[in-house]
Amino acid sequence: MVPSALVGSAFYFLIDATNSILKYELATRNMSVIQLPPDFSVDFAVLMAMGDGGLGFARLENSRLFLWSMETGPKGDAEWAQTRVIQLETLLPVDASSISYDFVGFAHGVGVFFVGTDDGLFSIDLKSGRVMKVCEEECGEEGIHGVIPYISFYTPDFHQYGLVPV
Repeated sequence: MVPSALVGSAFYFLIDATNSILKYELATRNMSVIQLPPDFSVDFAVLMAMGDGGLGFARLENSRLFLWSMETGPKGDAEWAQTRVIQLETLLPVDASSISYDFVGFAHGVGVFFVGTDDGLFSIDLKSGRVMKVCEEECGEEGIHGVIPYISFYTPDFHQYGLVPV
């Protein structure tokens, strides 16, 4: 299953066969197709909501994480703009240098990527730049292939009434 992204009132899905994005408007139930940047593939990619409320796209290629955002061009049409490139070799700890990097997950809403290496699984917070080793297990053929992050919170009311957060 290819993860989707909810941005505004629309769901976006990566389409493997055509290297494009399917947009589904919840209010109108209309569908449309958005082309990816030229020479791009949906392999090792994820869609995400950007801080400005627009659609974003990230792709892992070799040891670099490329971030793109959909912006309105001078003629009013939508176009992709590369906003950032993250060099994983310089960001991850020295002992995490790897022959291959695998994109294994993304936590929507908080902007955290999960990248697998031969040395383990790392989380990368896009806002703070903080990197944490999440798991020692090697990623790759026999290791971790995907992460499904979840977010939970705790309020004083939970404790007061003997409730356990889920």
